[in-house]
Amino acid sequence: MKTKLNTFKNLCLAAGSFLTAAILIAPTASAQPWERAIGGPQQENTFDVKTSDQFGGAIQIGGTWTYGATFSPNPPNVYVSQIANNGNVAQGMVFEANGWDVDADVVEYEDQIVWTTGVFNSLTGSFDIAVVSADQGGGILWTVWFGGFQRDGSTSIIATEDGNFIVAGYVESNTFGGRDGFLASINNGGGVNWAFNYGSTGNDELWSVIESIDGSGEIYAIGYSDGPGSAGGDDVWLLAVDNAGGVAYSNLYGGAANDRGFDIVMNDAVCDPELTLTLVGETWSFGGQRNDIFVIRTLPGAGNTPQWQFAYEIFTAGSWDVGYGITDALNTNFSNVVISGQTNSLAGTAVLGEGFAFELGPNGGNPLWTRTYGGGQYETLRGLSTRSGGYFTVGQTLSYGAGGGDQYLLALDGIGGTGTRFGTACATQQFPNFVSVDVMTELETQQQDYPQIEGIDPVVSFEGDLTEICTPGLAPPPPFEQPIQLERTYEQNPGNDGTN
Repeated sequence: MKTKLNTFKNLCLAAGSFLTAAILIAPTASAQPWERAIGGPQQENTFDVKTSDQFGGAIQIGGTWTYGATFSPNPPNVYVSQIANNGNVAQGMVFEANGWDVDADVVEYEDQIVWTTGVFNSLTGSFDIAVVSADQGGGILWTVWFGGFQRDGSTSIIATEDGNFIVAGYVESNTFGGRDGFLASINNGGGVNWAFNYGSTGNDELWSVIESIDGSGEIYAIGYSDGPGSAGGDDVWLLAVDNAGGVAYSNLYGGAANDRGFDIVMNDAVCDPELTLTLVGETWSFGGQRNDIFVIRTLPGAGNTPQWQFAYEIFTAGSWDVGYGITDALNTNFSNVVISGQTNSLAGTAVLGEGFAFELGPNGGNPLWTRTYGGGQYETLRGLSTRSGGYFTVGQTLSYGAGGGDQYLLALDGIGGTGTRFGTACATQQFPNFVSVDVMTELETQQQDYPQIEGIDPVVSFEGDLTEICTPGLAPPPPFEQPIQLERTYEQNPGNDGTN
Protein backbone atom coordinates (compact mmCIF):
# COMPACT_ATOMS: atom_id res chain seq x y z
CA MET A 1 0.00 0.00 0.00
CA LYS A 2 2.85 2.37 0.77
CA THR A 3 4.40 1.77 -2.67
CA LYS A 4 1.11 2.55 -4.40
CA LEU A 5 0.70 5.72 -2.37
CA ASN A 6 4.21 6.90 -3.22
CA THR A 7 3.64 6.12 -6.90
CA PHE A 8 0.39 8.07 -6.87
CA LYS A 9 2.07 10.99 -5.15
CA ASN A 10 4.83 11.00 -7.78
CA LEU A 11 2.19 11.13 -10.50
CA CYS A 12 0.57 14.03 -8.67
CA LEU A 13 3.88 15.86 -8.51
CA ALA A 14 4.50 15.27 -12.19
CA ALA A 15 1.09 16.64 -13.10
CA GLY A 16 1.12 19.45 -10.55
CA SER A 17 2.08 22.33 -12.79
CA PHE A 18 -0.43 21.29 -15.44
CA LEU A 19 -3.31 20.92 -12.97
CA THR A 20 -2.57 24.24 -11.32
CA ALA A 21 -2.40 25.99 -14.65
CA ALA A 22 -5.73 24.47 -15.65
CA ILE A 23 -7.34 25.81 -12.51
CA LEU A 24 -5.90 29.28 -13.08
CA ILE A 25 -6.98 29.45 -16.71
CA ALA A 26 -10.47 28.02 -16.33
CA PRO A 27 -11.93 28.47 -12.84
CA THR A 28 -15.38 27.09 -12.19
CA ALA A 29 -18.02 29.44 -13.57
CA SER A 30 -21.03 28.12 -11.65
CA ALA A 31 -21.31 31.28 -9.52
CA GLN A 32 -20.50 34.73 -10.92
CA PRO A 33 -18.18 37.04 -8.93
CA TRP A 34 -19.42 40.34 -7.51
CA GLU A 35 -18.53 43.14 -5.11
CA ARG A 36 -20.93 44.87 -2.70
CA ALA A 37 -21.00 47.64 -0.10
CA ILE A 38 -23.90 47.25 2.35
CA GLY A 39 -24.94 49.69 5.05
CA GLY A 40 -26.69 52.85 6.11
CA PRO A 41 -25.66 56.42 6.88
CA GLN A 42 -23.70 55.45 10.00
CA GLN A 43 -21.07 52.74 10.37
CA GLU A 44 -21.22 49.03 9.53
CA ASN A 45 -18.52 46.37 9.41
CA THR A 46 -18.14 42.61 8.95
CA PHE A 47 -15.87 40.17 10.77
CA ASP A 48 -16.48 36.75 9.28
CA VAL A 49 -18.27 34.88 6.53
CA LYS A 50 -19.21 31.22 6.04
CA THR A 51 -20.53 29.53 2.93
CA SER A 52 -24.16 28.58 3.58
CA ASP A 53 -25.27 24.98 3.21
CA GLN A 54 -28.89 26.08 3.54
CA PHE A 55 -29.24 28.17 0.40
CA GLY A 56 -25.84 28.10 -1.33
CA GLY A 57 -24.92 31.69 -0.62
CA ALA A 58 -23.14 33.02 2.46
CA ILE A 59 -23.85 33.99 6.04
CA GLN A 60 -21.91 36.83 7.63
CA ILE A 61 -21.66 38.62 10.96
CA GLY A 62 -20.70 42.19 11.75
CA GLY A 63 -21.86 45.30 13.50
CA THR A 64 -24.25 48.13 12.71
CA TRP A 65 -24.65 51.61 14.16
CA THR A 66 -27.47 52.42 11.72
CA TYR A 67 -30.09 49.81 12.57
CA GLY A 68 -31.63 48.95 15.91
CA ALA A 69 -31.57 50.91 19.15
CA THR A 70 -28.75 53.31 20.00
CA PHE A 71 -27.01 52.80 23.32
CA SER A 72 -24.66 54.96 25.33
CA PRO A 73 -21.74 55.35 24.63
CA ASN A 74 -23.09 54.33 21.24
CA PRO A 75 -21.77 50.78 20.75
CA PRO A 76 -22.96 48.84 17.69
CA ASN A 77 -25.59 46.15 17.44
CA VAL A 78 -24.82 42.67 16.16
CA TYR A 79 -25.88 42.27 12.54
CA VAL A 80 -26.20 38.80 11.00
CA SER A 81 -27.23 38.48 7.35
CA GLN A 82 -27.71 35.80 4.73
CA ILE A 83 -26.33 36.76 1.34
CA ALA A 84 -27.68 35.23 -1.86
CA ASN A 85 -25.41 34.05 -4.67
CA ASN A 86 -26.00 37.30 -6.56
CA GLY A 87 -24.89 39.43 -3.58
CA ASN A 88 -28.33 40.55 -2.44
CA VAL A 89 -29.31 40.38 1.23
CA ALA A 90 -31.72 37.45 1.53
CA GLN A 91 -32.26 37.95 5.27
CA GLY A 92 -30.93 40.50 7.75
CA MET A 93 -31.21 40.31 11.52
CA VAL A 94 -30.16 42.84 14.14
CA PHE A 95 -29.59 41.66 17.71
CA GLU A 96 -29.59 44.44 20.29
CA ALA A 97 -27.30 43.58 23.16
CA ASN A 98 -26.53 46.90 24.86
CA GLY A 99 -22.94 46.92 23.63
CA TRP A 100 -20.62 44.24 22.32
CA ASP A 101 -16.94 43.57 21.71
CA VAL A 102 -15.57 43.98 18.20
CA ASP A 103 -14.81 40.29 17.49
CA ALA A 104 -17.57 37.93 16.44
CA ASP A 105 -18.24 34.80 14.39
CA VAL A 106 -21.23 32.90 13.01
CA VAL A 107 -21.99 29.37 11.78
CA GLU A 108 -24.97 27.44 10.42
CA TYR A 109 -26.05 24.00 11.59
CA GLU A 110 -29.13 22.44 10.03
CA ASP A 111 -31.86 25.04 10.70
CA GLN A 112 -29.89 27.01 13.31
CA ILE A 113 -27.84 30.18 12.91
CA VAL A 114 -25.41 30.37 15.84
CA TRP A 115 -23.25 33.38 16.59
CA THR A 116 -20.86 34.33 19.34
CA THR A 117 -19.27 37.55 20.58
CA GLY A 118 -18.46 39.46 23.73
CA VAL A 119 -21.60 41.21 25.01
CA PHE A 120 -21.91 43.68 27.88
CA ASN A 121 -23.80 42.09 30.80
CA SER A 122 -25.26 44.32 33.47
CA LEU A 123 -25.25 41.41 35.95
CA THR A 124 -21.44 41.29 35.95
CA GLY A 125 -20.73 44.85 34.87
CA SER A 126 -18.35 43.66 32.17
CA PHE A 127 -18.22 41.93 28.81
CA ASP A 128 -19.07 38.24 28.81
CA ILE A 129 -19.07 35.59 26.08
CA ALA A 130 -22.51 35.18 24.53
CA VAL A 131 -23.44 32.25 22.28
CA VAL A 132 -26.83 32.72 20.63
CA SER A 133 -28.83 30.31 18.48
CA ALA A 134 -31.57 31.61 16.22
CA ASP A 135 -33.83 30.02 13.65
CA GLN A 136 -33.78 31.09 10.01
CA GLY A 137 -36.24 33.88 10.78
CA GLY A 138 -34.25 35.34 13.68
CA GLY A 139 -36.23 33.82 16.53
CA ILE A 140 -34.03 32.98 19.53
CA LEU A 141 -33.77 29.23 20.23
CA TRP A 142 -31.29 29.30 23.11
CA THR A 143 -28.43 31.33 24.59
CA VAL A 144 -25.41 30.44 26.70
CA TRP A 145 -23.23 32.99 28.47
CA PHE A 146 -19.75 32.57 29.94
CA GLY A 147 -17.97 35.22 31.95
CA GLY A 148 -16.97 36.85 35.19
CA PHE A 149 -16.29 40.36 36.38
CA GLN A 150 -13.50 41.14 33.89
CA ARG A 151 -13.52 41.42 30.10
CA ASP A 152 -14.17 38.11 28.36
CA GLY A 153 -14.76 37.69 24.63
CA SER A 154 -15.04 35.17 21.83
CA THR A 155 -13.54 35.21 18.37
CA SER A 156 -14.51 32.00 16.54
CA ILE A 157 -17.21 29.31 16.37
CA ILE A 158 -17.53 26.09 14.36
CA ALA A 159 -20.05 23.27 14.09
CA THR A 160 -18.45 19.83 14.54
CA GLU A 161 -19.28 16.63 12.70
CA ASP A 162 -21.10 15.22 15.74
CA GLY A 163 -23.45 18.21 15.98
CA ASN A 164 -21.74 20.28 18.68
CA PHE A 165 -20.43 23.84 18.57
CA ILE A 166 -16.88 24.80 19.58
CA VAL A 167 -16.33 28.39 20.70
CA ALA A 168 -12.87 29.96 20.98
CA GLY A 169 -11.83 33.24 22.57
CA TYR A 170 -10.17 34.70 25.63
CA VAL A 171 -10.98 35.43 29.26
CA GLU A 172 -9.63 37.86 31.85
CA SER A 173 -11.80 36.42 34.64
CA ASN A 174 -10.30 33.65 36.80
CA THR A 175 -7.07 33.21 34.85
CA PHE A 176 -3.55 31.93 35.41
CA GLY A 177 -2.35 35.50 34.89
CA GLY A 178 -3.25 38.15 32.35
CA ARG A 179 -5.56 36.77 29.67
CA ASP A 180 -6.14 33.08 28.99
CA GLY A 181 -7.32 31.31 25.88
CA PHE A 182 -10.82 29.89 26.12
CA LEU A 183 -12.58 26.92 24.49
CA ALA A 184 -16.08 25.61 25.10
CA SER A 185 -18.19 22.82 23.62
CA ILE A 186 -21.98 23.33 23.42
CA ASN A 187 -24.50 20.84 22.05
CA ASN A 188 -27.11 21.88 19.50
CA GLY A 189 -29.71 22.26 22.23
CA GLY A 190 -27.65 24.81 24.17
CA GLY A 191 -26.22 22.45 26.80
CA VAL A 192 -22.58 22.98 27.82
CA ASN A 193 -20.47 19.85 27.29
CA TRP A 194 -17.29 21.41 28.67
CA ALA A 195 -15.62 24.82 29.01
CA PHE A 196 -11.98 25.45 29.91
CA ASN A 197 -9.49 28.26 29.88
CA TYR A 198 -5.93 27.52 28.79
CA GLY A 199 -2.96 29.70 29.52
CA SER A 200 0.19 30.68 31.30
CA THR A 201 1.24 33.42 33.67
CA GLY A 202 1.42 35.72 30.64
CA ASN A 203 -1.22 36.81 28.15
CA ASP A 204 -2.74 34.13 25.93
CA GLU A 205 -5.51 34.50 23.33
CA LEU A 206 -7.20 32.14 20.87
CA TRP A 207 -8.49 33.61 17.60
CA SER A 208 -9.66 30.74 15.43
CA VAL A 209 -10.68 27.10 15.84
CA ILE A 210 -11.15 24.12 13.47
CA GLU A 211 -11.93 20.43 13.78
CA SER A 212 -9.63 17.76 12.38
CA ILE A 213 -10.85 16.27 9.10
CA ASP A 214 -9.61 12.77 9.97
CA GLY A 215 -12.67 11.92 12.11
CA SER A 216 -10.73 11.93 15.39
CA GLY A 217 -12.69 14.84 16.83
CA GLU A 218 -9.43 16.63 17.72
CA ILE A 219 -9.74 20.40 17.88
CA TYR A 220 -7.05 22.88 16.77
CA ALA A 221 -7.02 26.50 17.87
CA ILE A 222 -4.60 29.28 16.95
CA GLY A 223 -3.75 32.54 18.65
CA TYR A 224 -0.74 34.00 20.41
CA SER A 225 1.02 33.92 23.76
CA ASP A 226 3.74 35.89 25.52
CA GLY A 227 4.03 33.42 28.40
CA PRO A 228 7.03 31.36 29.52
CA GLY A 229 8.62 29.62 26.56
CA SER A 230 8.01 32.38 24.04
CA ALA A 231 11.01 33.50 22.01
CA GLY A 232 10.22 37.14 22.77
CA GLY A 233 7.02 39.16 22.87
CA ASP A 234 4.03 37.29 21.46
CA ASP A 235 4.54 33.97 19.68
CA VAL A 236 2.08 32.20 17.39
CA TRP A 237 0.30 29.67 19.59
CA LEU A 238 -1.08 26.38 18.25
CA LEU A 239 -3.23 24.48 20.76
CA ALA A 240 -4.63 20.99 20.13
CA VAL A 241 -7.28 19.46 22.43
CA ASP A 242 -9.29 16.24 22.32
CA ASN A 243 -13.07 16.15 22.02
CA ALA A 244 -13.37 16.44 25.82
CA GLY A 245 -11.21 19.56 26.01
CA GLY A 246 -8.07 17.81 27.28
CA VAL A 247 -4.77 19.23 26.04
CA ALA A 248 -3.14 17.08 23.37
CA TYR A 249 -0.23 19.46 22.79
CA SER A 250 0.65 23.14 22.61
CA ASN A 251 3.29 24.64 20.31
CA LEU A 252 4.77 28.13 20.05
CA TYR A 253 6.32 29.59 16.89
CA GLY A 254 8.09 32.94 16.84
CA GLY A 255 11.13 35.15 16.95
CA ALA A 256 12.41 37.95 19.10
CA ALA A 257 9.51 40.35 18.40
CA ASN A 258 5.72 39.92 18.25
CA ASP A 259 4.28 37.14 16.08
CA ARG A 260 0.55 36.37 16.10
CA GLY A 261 -1.77 33.78 14.60
CA PHE A 262 -5.29 34.68 13.43
CA ASP A 263 -6.61 31.76 11.35
CA ILE A 264 -5.92 28.10 10.60
CA VAL A 265 -6.90 25.46 8.03
CA MET A 266 -6.24 21.70 7.66
CA ASN A 267 -5.66 20.45 4.13
CA ASP A 268 -7.62 17.68 2.42
CA ALA A 269 -5.56 17.43 -0.76
CA VAL A 270 -5.68 14.27 -2.89
CA CYS A 271 -2.04 14.63 -3.88
CA ASP A 272 -0.84 15.42 -0.35
CA PRO A 273 -2.05 12.50 1.80
CA GLU A 274 -0.35 13.84 4.92
CA LEU A 275 -2.70 16.00 6.94
CA THR A 276 -1.06 19.39 7.43
CA LEU A 277 -2.01 22.58 9.23
CA THR A 278 -1.47 26.01 7.71
CA LEU A 279 -1.42 28.99 10.07
CA VAL A 280 -1.70 32.65 9.07
CA GLY A 281 -1.15 35.85 11.00
CA GLU A 282 1.48 38.55 11.27
CA THR A 283 5.16 38.74 12.16
CA TRP A 284 7.36 41.53 13.42
CA SER A 285 10.33 39.18 13.84
CA PHE A 286 10.93 38.32 10.20
CA GLY A 287 10.62 40.00 6.82
CA GLY A 288 10.51 43.79 6.45
CA GLN A 289 10.84 46.67 8.86
CA ARG A 290 7.24 46.44 10.09
CA ASN A 291 4.70 43.64 10.44
CA ASP A 292 4.38 41.24 7.52
CA ILE A 293 2.02 38.40 6.67
CA PHE A 294 3.19 35.24 8.43
CA VAL A 295 2.32 31.78 7.05
CA ILE A 296 3.43 28.49 8.64
CA ARG A 297 2.85 24.96 7.28
CA THR A 298 3.30 22.19 9.84
CA LEU A 299 2.32 18.61 10.56
CA PRO A 300 0.07 18.08 13.57
CA GLY A 301 1.97 16.98 16.66
CA ALA A 302 3.82 18.24 19.69
CA GLY A 303 6.99 20.18 18.95
CA ASN A 304 6.94 19.57 15.20
CA THR A 305 9.25 21.75 13.16
CA PRO A 306 7.30 23.53 10.39
CA GLN A 307 7.63 22.14 6.87
CA TRP A 308 7.95 25.71 5.62
CA GLN A 309 7.23 29.24 6.72
CA PHE A 310 7.39 32.57 4.96
CA ALA A 311 7.00 36.24 5.77
CA TYR A 312 5.15 37.95 2.92
CA GLU A 313 5.21 41.62 2.04
CA ILE A 314 3.05 43.04 -0.73
CA PHE A 315 5.30 45.20 -2.86
CA THR A 316 6.85 47.77 -0.53
CA ALA A 317 9.40 47.36 2.26
CA GLY A 318 8.70 49.10 5.54
CA SER A 319 4.91 49.04 5.27
CA TRP A 320 2.51 46.83 7.22
CA ASP A 321 0.73 43.70 6.05
CA VAL A 322 -1.38 41.24 8.08
CA GLY A 323 -3.12 37.98 7.17
CA TYR A 324 -6.54 37.52 8.80
CA GLY A 325 -8.26 34.71 6.88
CA ILE A 326 -7.27 31.39 5.29
CA THR A 327 -9.18 28.69 3.41
CA ASP A 328 -8.62 25.71 1.11
CA ALA A 329 -7.99 26.65 -2.50
CA LEU A 330 -10.35 25.36 -5.17
CA ASN A 331 -7.70 23.00 -6.54
CA THR A 332 -8.12 20.13 -4.05
CA ASN A 333 -5.51 17.94 -5.79
CA PHE A 334 -2.86 19.87 -3.89
CA SER A 335 -2.77 21.52 -0.48
CA ASN A 336 -2.99 25.06 -1.85
CA VAL A 337 -4.47 27.77 0.37
CA VAL A 338 -5.91 31.23 -0.19
CA ILE A 339 -5.21 34.03 2.30
CA SER A 340 -6.95 37.38 2.85
CA GLY A 341 -6.06 40.40 4.94
CA GLN A 342 -5.08 44.04 4.88
CA THR A 343 -2.09 45.96 3.53
CA ASN A 344 -0.89 49.51 3.14
CA SER A 345 2.06 48.42 0.99
CA LEU A 346 0.50 49.79 -2.15
CA ALA A 347 -1.58 52.53 -0.61
CA GLY A 348 0.82 55.41 -0.11
CA THR A 349 0.51 58.03 2.59
CA ALA A 350 -2.98 59.15 1.54
CA VAL A 351 -4.64 55.73 1.87
CA LEU A 352 -5.15 53.93 5.16
CA GLY A 353 -5.30 50.41 3.79
CA GLU A 354 -6.51 47.97 1.15
CA GLY A 355 -7.79 44.42 1.26
CA PHE A 356 -5.85 41.64 -0.45
CA ALA A 357 -6.08 37.97 -1.37
CA PHE A 358 -3.50 35.56 -2.76
CA GLU A 359 -3.04 31.84 -3.34
CA LEU A 360 -0.07 29.77 -2.17
CA GLY A 361 1.03 26.42 -3.55
CA PRO A 362 1.88 23.39 -1.37
CA ASN A 363 5.45 24.61 -0.77
CA GLY A 364 4.73 28.27 -0.05
CA GLY A 365 7.08 30.66 -1.80
CA ASN A 366 5.79 33.11 -4.37
CA PRO A 367 1.99 33.29 -4.70
CA LEU A 368 0.24 31.85 -7.76
CA TRP A 369 -1.90 34.99 -7.97
CA THR A 370 -2.28 38.15 -5.89
CA ARG A 371 -4.89 40.92 -5.91
CA THR A 372 -5.75 43.95 -3.83
CA TYR A 373 -9.20 45.47 -3.36
CA GLY A 374 -10.01 49.05 -2.47
CA GLY A 375 -11.00 52.46 -3.65
CA GLY A 376 -8.49 54.95 -2.29
CA GLN A 377 -9.58 55.42 1.32
CA TYR A 378 -9.71 52.42 3.66
CA GLU A 379 -10.53 48.76 3.16
CA THR A 380 -9.83 45.61 5.14
CA LEU A 381 -10.74 41.96 4.55
CA ARG A 382 -11.18 39.62 7.51
CA GLY A 383 -13.29 36.50 6.96
CA LEU A 384 -12.68 34.10 4.06
CA SER A 385 -14.54 31.00 2.87
CA THR A 386 -14.36 28.73 -0.19
CA ARG A 387 -17.49 28.74 -2.36
CA SER A 388 -18.52 27.08 -5.60
CA GLY A 389 -16.32 28.62 -8.26
CA GLY A 390 -14.28 30.83 -5.97
CA TYR A 391 -14.27 32.48 -2.54
CA PHE A 392 -16.32 34.73 -0.25
CA THR A 393 -14.44 37.38 1.71
CA VAL A 394 -15.73 40.22 3.90
CA GLY A 395 -14.53 43.26 5.80
CA GLN A 396 -15.13 47.00 5.82
CA THR A 397 -14.95 49.78 3.22
CA LEU A 398 -14.81 53.56 3.48
CA SER A 399 -14.39 54.08 -0.26
CA TYR A 400 -17.79 52.73 -1.32
CA GLY A 401 -21.33 52.63 0.04
CA ALA A 402 -23.46 55.03 2.03
CA GLY A 403 -20.67 56.60 4.06
CA GLY A 404 -19.19 56.21 7.51
CA GLY A 405 -17.88 52.73 6.79
CA ASP A 406 -19.95 49.93 5.24
CA GLN A 407 -19.84 46.16 5.15
CA TYR A 408 -17.58 45.08 2.30
CA LEU A 409 -18.56 41.79 0.63
CA LEU A 410 -16.80 40.14 -2.29
CA ALA A 411 -17.51 36.94 -4.18
CA LEU A 412 -14.24 36.16 -5.96
CA ASP A 413 -13.64 33.82 -8.86
CA GLY A 414 -10.97 31.11 -8.77
CA ILE A 415 -8.11 33.57 -9.28
CA GLY A 416 -9.40 36.33 -7.02
CA GLY A 417 -11.27 38.39 -9.61
CA THR A 418 -14.50 40.28 -8.93
CA GLY A 419 -15.47 40.48 -12.59
CA THR A 420 -16.83 44.01 -12.21
CA ARG A 421 -16.45 46.72 -9.64
CA PHE A 422 -19.89 48.21 -9.09
CA GLY A 423 -20.80 47.73 -12.74
CA THR A 424 -17.42 48.54 -14.30
CA ALA A 425 -15.09 45.87 -15.64
CA CYS A 426 -11.86 45.29 -13.73
CA ALA A 427 -8.50 44.44 -15.21
CA THR A 428 -6.46 41.54 -13.86
CA GLN A 429 -3.60 42.77 -11.70
CA GLN A 430 -0.57 40.63 -10.91
CA PHE A 431 2.35 41.77 -8.75
CA PRO A 432 5.79 40.89 -10.18
CA ASN A 433 7.64 42.19 -7.13
CA PHE A 434 5.68 40.53 -4.34
CA VAL A 435 8.29 39.85 -1.64
CA SER A 436 8.48 36.50 0.15
CA VAL A 437 11.15 35.73 2.74
CA ASP A 438 11.88 32.13 3.76
CA VAL A 439 12.47 32.21 7.52
CA MET A 440 12.99 28.46 8.10
CA THR A 441 16.55 28.99 9.20
CA GLU A 442 15.62 31.83 11.54
CA LEU A 443 12.42 30.73 13.20
CA GLU A 444 12.59 29.10 16.59
CA THR A 445 9.93 26.50 17.39
CA GLN A 446 9.24 25.82 21.03
CA GLN A 447 6.73 23.76 22.92
CA GLN A 448 4.82 24.87 25.98
CA ASP A 449 2.49 22.53 27.83
CA TYR A 450 -0.11 24.84 29.23
CA PRO A 451 -1.92 23.89 32.43
CA GLN A 452 -5.65 23.36 32.34
CA ILE A 453 -8.32 23.92 34.93
CA GLU A 454 -11.37 21.74 35.34
CA GLY A 455 -13.88 24.35 34.28
CA ILE A 456 -14.38 28.07 34.62
CA ASP A 457 -15.81 28.32 38.15
CA PRO A 458 -16.15 30.91 39.69
CA VAL A 459 -16.64 32.28 36.20
CA VAL A 460 -20.38 31.92 35.77
CA SER A 461 -22.50 30.67 32.90
CA PHE A 462 -25.89 32.18 32.15
CA GLU A 463 -28.48 30.15 30.25
CA GLY A 464 -31.86 31.47 29.22
CA ASP A 465 -33.59 33.83 26.86
CA LEU A 466 -31.41 36.74 25.75
CA THR A 467 -34.21 39.21 26.44
CA GLU A 468 -33.96 38.42 30.16
CA ILE A 469 -30.44 39.80 30.25
CA CYS A 470 -30.27 42.47 27.55
CA THR A 471 -32.37 45.61 27.43
CA PRO A 472 -34.40 46.40 25.40
CA GLY A 473 -34.07 42.91 23.96
CA LEU A 474 -34.21 41.79 20.37
CA ALA A 475 -34.97 44.01 17.42
CA PRO A 476 -36.90 42.86 14.34
CA PRO A 477 -34.96 42.41 11.10
CA PRO A 478 -33.66 45.80 9.90
CA PRO A 479 -35.38 47.70 7.11
CA PHE A 480 -32.72 46.82 4.55
CA GLU A 481 -33.63 47.44 0.94
CA GLN A 482 -31.47 45.99 -1.78
CA PRO A 483 -27.72 46.22 -1.02
CA ILE A 484 -26.30 49.64 -1.69
CA GLN A 485 -24.36 49.47 -4.94
CA LEU A 486 -22.29 52.55 -5.63
CA GLU A 487 -22.15 53.51 -9.30
CA ARG A 488 -18.51 54.46 -9.50
CA THR A 489 -16.37 55.07 -12.54
CA TYR A 490 -13.29 52.91 -12.23
CA GLU A 491 -9.97 53.81 -13.79
CA GLN A 492 -6.98 51.52 -13.82
CA ASN A 493 -4.14 53.23 -11.97
CA PRO A 494 -1.16 53.56 -14.34
CA GLY A 495 1.20 53.62 -11.38
CA ASN A 496 0.64 49.88 -10.76
CA ASP A 497 -0.55 50.48 -7.21
CA GLY A 498 -2.34 47.15 -7.16
CA THR A 499 -5.92 48.35 -7.36
CA ASN A 500 -7.85 45.97 -9.58
